[in-house]
Amino acid sequence: REEIGGSAGDAIKSLISVPEVRNIALYVLLFTTLATIAWMMSLDIIREWSSDPCERTAFFARIEQIVTPLTLFMQVFLASYLLRNIGILPIMIAYGVIFAAAFSSYALFPTITTVTAVAVCTRIFEYGLNKPTRETLYTNLAKQDRYKSTVLIDTFIARSGDVIGGWFVRGLVGAGVVTLSISWAALPFALMISFVGYKVAKSAESQ
Repeated sequence: REEIGGSAGDAIKSLISVPEVRNIALYVLLFTTLATIAWMMSLDIIREWSSDPCERTAFFARIEQIVTPLTLFMQVFLASYLLRNIGILPIMIAYGVIFAAAFSSYALFPTITTVTAVAVCTRIFEYGLNKPTRETLYTNLAKQDRYKSTVLIDTFIARSGDVIGGWFVRGLVGAGVVTLSISWAALPFALMISFVGYKVAKSAESQ
């Protein structure tokens, strides 16, 4: 078995010096930031909907019951077909549209039905299609980047996005911004993830 070699710092070096790795990392950072913002928006709506912890728990359980089988169906029957027939470009830029629709819906229709629709659509898209597509991007990278960068991106970069999303919401709330109005402030990030997704897809197609 061939050893990869190198040092523990290679992933950080690649993150700085390899454009393909840097763009994937930025994409994941934006995704987790946007997902955290959307999650915090939904929690406010859920609190307004019900103060009963049992009812809230039942609601989250229903979400899981919907998401799990639909995600499995997507992975088994649709993901490969879509990747072969439409390519990675539409999939990588779709998050901007999805998050823009989610934030607009939270601002205009802050109901439990909206939370259900957003949670189901974003999670099925992430686990059933977008993440499998992102994994294919690593196959075009050099071996050092393929096996080391993915670990750094899926841990440190992804969790950094969670932190940034939390800071974003808390910072605006602390400044007196109405919570649901934060949805409008997040829209530029939705546009940005589509732009970065476009760059990632074009880079992968050229290799």
